[in-house]
Order: sequence, then C-alpha cells, then structure tokens
Amino acid sequence: MNRDPLALNPLLQDWRGAYGLAPFGSVQAAHFLPAFEVAQASHLAELDAIACNPAPASFANILQAFDSTAQATRASPLPTAPFADAIRRSSRCSGSAG
Repeated sequence: MNRDPLALNPLLQDWRGAYGLAPFGSVQAAHFLPAFEVAQASHLAELDAIACNPAPASFANILQAFDSTAQATRASPLPTAPFADAIRRSSRCSGSAG
C-alpha cells in the first residue's frame, strides 16, 4: 500500500468525478499547500526547460512554449483560495483539524 502523502492527496489525483470536478468530500485544508508546491515545482521545471533550451531563440521555442506553460497553469484543476477558505471555515466549525 502506498503511504506517500502526496500520492494520497486528492488534489493531485486525476479527477474523474462528474464534469471533471474534484472529489470535494475528500479534500481537506491540509491538502492545499502540498498540492500547490507540486504544481509550482512543475511549472518552474517547465520554465527552466524553456530558459535552458540551447537552440537559438525563436518565437516557437520561447513565446509559444511559455504560453503553453501559462495555459497549463491556468487549466490546473487546483481549486482557488475561496474554496480553500471554505474548507478551513468548515473544519473550524465542525471542530476537526484541517
């Protein structure tokens, strides 16, 4: 059985719910920071790949590549701050740790 907390984080899984939504019932406030750290590291690695490309600079290998990383970041399934805040408030109200 996989005990890696990142592997168990529902925000880092493929979302297979209705309309591609996250399994909201499984998400806890503690899941957000690790998920954002993973997403940020991935995005920085994509930017490093663009910056370290040894090919001569061109529209395709700089601007189009950067635009595709930006689109992927915007399309990220990670919920935004209001959702995280709602989970924190829910956790506080129910007395559970989040």
